[in-house]
Order: sequence, then structure tokens, then C-alpha cells
Amino acid sequence: MLTELYPMESITDSELGRRILEWYSRFDLFCGFMSGSEPLLGREWLAANMLYYTEQAAQHPESTELKLEAAGASHRMVAIDMALLFGKLPRGAITLEQFRRENEALALRIHNMKEEMEPLLSDDRHTVKSFKGAPERDEDDIVDPYRPGGLRQGPLWGVNFLMMDWLGTSILHTYQTALILEQEPPPELRKLALEQCRLFEAIQYWPGSVPGSVLSAQAGLGIAVVFLPIDERHIMWSRKKLAAVESQGYTYPPLLRRKLAGLWSIPELRDWWLPNEEGKPPIVRDIRNFIEERTQSTPNTGHQLKAEDVRTMKGLFSKLNMNDNPDDMT
Repeated sequence: MLTELYPMESITDSELGRRILEWYSRFDLFCGFMSGSEPLLGREWLAANMLYYTEQAAQHPESTELKLEAAGASHRMVAIDMALLFGKLPRGAITLEQFRRENEALALRIHNMKEEMEPLLSDDRHTVKSFKGAPERDEDDIVDPYRPGGLRQGPLWGVNFLMMDWLGTSILHTYQTALILEQEPPPELRKLALEQCRLFEAIQYWPGSVPGSVLSAQAGLGIAVVFLPIDERHIMWSRKKLAAVESQGYTYPPLLRRKLAGLWSIPELRDWWLPNEEGKPPIVRDIRNFIEERTQSTPNTGHQLKAEDVRTMKGLFSKLNMNDNPDDMT
């Protein structure tokens, strides 16, 4: 529908067109990574978006907002190139040696993403120095959300989400590289996941956070909790945060609950994240029923192949130690 309504050459001409392209491309990339397949939207669409913001940022060097937009567009280019690369080897489009070379170049680009953010990350004029009014830190918390200098505000508020994008990209790249090369996932995955969780919770608890920020950060959280230690403390923290996201109106795919139920050996996650449906708004049940009805009634056409892969989440959960069916856990 996007490609039918908006010509690629003119979609960046309006603010509405740019926002639609940004939203859809992020959704498309997320689905691609979850399913282990290539994005549906062509790379040229994201290239056009990046070109627009790069040119605008060059013309207005004083604009922090345009710098952030250009950085976000650049991050999405790295993400789509990663998705395209990881889709080539399984279908035999490149050799393993070609994959290694291209993946090394991709790893350098991901590293450079962080380096390019350093001037913004090191600018302490807009760091949050006080969490006055925030809830007291829970003694069972797995991270310190109130770490001084760990959150940006004002004109650099968007840096928080750029950092979450970088962490998510790094986690997925590290994990999928290990899968393809048949290696053990490195310990750094846990460190990246914990930093993602810290940033999510800082955004959640800071009284000055922009409304809707928790929903903007939901994708990074959904990825990070998979790589946390499997113990009661980390699991309960994850359950509370996932419930907090859904209580604000977002609905994670039903199979994410099933997969995490298997990973954590908690069958009741199929219904809700917390025991006894604690904190479950009535509207959540209605939204889930609507989504499941639409899913079950969708014809199984060629265009539904990615949707099926997302429902099985084979890209993210491949080879993780979990059981698809919580009822069959041993």
C-alpha cells in the first residue's frame, strides 16, 4: 500500500510522507529480524530518506534535530543492509567466505554508528542529573536506571532512542552472526541487553519523559529480555516491564509470550505477563482477541509468508534453549 500511495521520488517531500516511511521501515525491519527474512520495502526507499536528511543537516548545521534525524536514517540503512546480508547466505546467494567479508564490513559500520554519536553522548549540558519525583529504586532491580548522566533531555532527547537502536542492532548482529557461523553467542550479548534494559527503565521512570516514550522503546525491550540471565530476579523484572508496555496499549505477538514461557518455564505467560493477571487492563484482552481473529482469518497467500515467519519468530529464537509448547516443558 505504501508504494502504491507514495512514489519513492516524492515521499520525502512532506513531513507526513517522511514519518510514514520512517514508521513503516522500522516495522518492516523489525518483522524481518524476527522472522529471519528480508524486508519487503526496497533498500532504495531508505536510501532516499537518508539522502534527504543528510542534505538537510548539511544545509542547516546548527539544527540538532536534523542531525538526529540524519543519524536515525543512517541507522536504518545499516539495519536494512544487515537484514539483506543475513538473508543471502541461507538462500545460497553468497558463499560463506563472501558472507564473512561483508559481515566484517557491516560490523565496522555498526561500530562507527556509536563513534558518530559520541559528540552527542559526551555533551553533558543536556544529561539528566536528577530523577526527583521518580519511584524509589527497587532493591530487586537488575539495573540502575538513575545512573547520573545515563539519560539525555531537551534537544538531545532523541539520542536516547538512537542509543536503543544501536544496542538493538548490535545485539541482533552479534547473535545472528554467531548463529550463521555456528558459534556460541559471546558474553557481550548480556552486557548489551542489560544496558538496553537500563535505558528503557530510565526512560520509563524519569518524570520528564515525553508521553508515549515507553511505547517507542518497546522493540528494544522485547529483544533484550531474551538475553538476560534466566533466574527469578531477571525474569520477574522482565515480566513487569513487558506488562508495563502492554498496559499502555501495545500488544506483543502471542508467540513471544509462548516462546518466553518455554525459555523461562512459566506456562501461564501465554495469558498474561504477571501472576493472577495483575495489572492487565480489560482492553488488552479485546485487542488480543481482535488480532488473533484477524490472524486466523487471513488467507495463506504468498504475501503471508513473512507473517507466518513472524508468528514462529524463527529469526530471533533459532537455536535458543526453549520449548515452543509450555505445556510440554520438562
